[in-house]
Amino acid sequence: MAWATALAGAALASTAAASATPRVVGGAPALPGQFPFAVALVQHDVPAERSTFCGGSVISPTAVLTAAHCVNGSSPGELDVVAGRQLLSGAGGDRVAVTNIAVEPGYNADTDQHDAAVLTLAAPTSAPPVALAQPSQVGLYAAGNPLLVAGWGLTSNDASTTSDALQVGSIQAFPDSRCDGYYGDGYDPSVMMCAGSPAGVPDSCRGDSGGPLVASDGAIVREVGLVAFGGATCGDPTIPGVYTRVAAEAGWISSQVGLPTPAPAPSPPPTPTPSHATSSPLRTRVTNVTCGLKGCRIAVTLLGSNARLSSVLVRIHPMPVCGRTRRGRRARCIQLRDAFASARRVRGSLWSASVRDLPLGVVRIFASPRDRRGHKLAAAGTVRIRVRRA
Repeated sequence: MAWATALAGAALASTAAASATPRVVGGAPALPGQFPFAVALVQHDVPAERSTFCGGSVISPTAVLTAAHCVNGSSPGELDVVAGRQLLSGAGGDRVAVTNIAVEPGYNADTDQHDAAVLTLAAPTSAPPVALAQPSQVGLYAAGNPLLVAGWGLTSNDASTTSDALQVGSIQAFPDSRCDGYYGDGYDPSVMMCAGSPAGVPDSCRGDSGGPLVASDGAIVREVGLVAFGGATCGDPTIPGVYTRVAAEAGWISSQVGLPTPAPAPSPPPTPTPSHATSSPLRTRVTNVTCGLKGCRIAVTLLGSNARLSSVLVRIHPMPVCGRTRRGRRARCIQLRDAFASARRVRGSLWSASVRDLPLGVVRIFASPRDRRGHKLAAAGTVRIRVRRA
């Protein structure tokens, strides 16, 4: 099946396979040749199946597009790109060193705006490049438009390892209001797009960041988004996924690979900016946890208002780690110490905390709004996630 003309058929095949063999939050193993441009970002000199931490896509023989949060603060020598391989533990394809990391100049680690980066490869890859959505192609982002997302990320919320096989999920574009309603000021429709499944699955998950979200443009498959962030629980129908809007970054991406500057998008009619401040009681929500090679960002959205609000304290509580005896019985458990971070308001209802390292294993994250004296103003928002490091 020719990859450039196979999106519609591949989506149907992916959905059928998912119903027979439930995999990544409702996804299925990629069909041969379905995503030849998809790449895995792995740690340098570590086996690919044990060190993948993000995804990406080939956009020229020597350039890969990925999410900025995956590589921000990293050095080129710390990572490699694996292309042309569906099984990371398999043979074939290319494993290429990275010589340069270019992060989109407008990238904001606190808000995830302009979450895009281009990696320059030490040698050309044989994997074909994917076509990119252009600013004028607004129809590709229309609500309800069918999309495919791919990656080697976690296969379930409690999985301790990423997938060895490239997984594909058939999803759709959502209206911006869907993400605005959940993420509040953490969602910027000018540089982000909202997508997912009405039933929650399929869904991208941790480890899929930077991977391609594609749509059919006639006989051409175009990348319309990069996996950016989602809620702490993958596959939850109440939590839509957020993707970097490729068309919004098309000009900068073109400048990185020496392509002509694309035509600008037609000016949309002005729309009022929604206000997320209300007079309702203050409520706290940990909206996402985004990790790259060099640390994690915890986003907190405060709903409602309180005149005494001064700060948000984030507490990271590792769950006990229990060993096993030779006979399989539980041995002594080790309780790691809690870690703390202060979130700061970055805009409107959005607060952000940066953490250099999260403990391995299952952790609970609590976010508590406080007044100037450190007193809690409302119940803490909390999520439970499993942290895996490459």
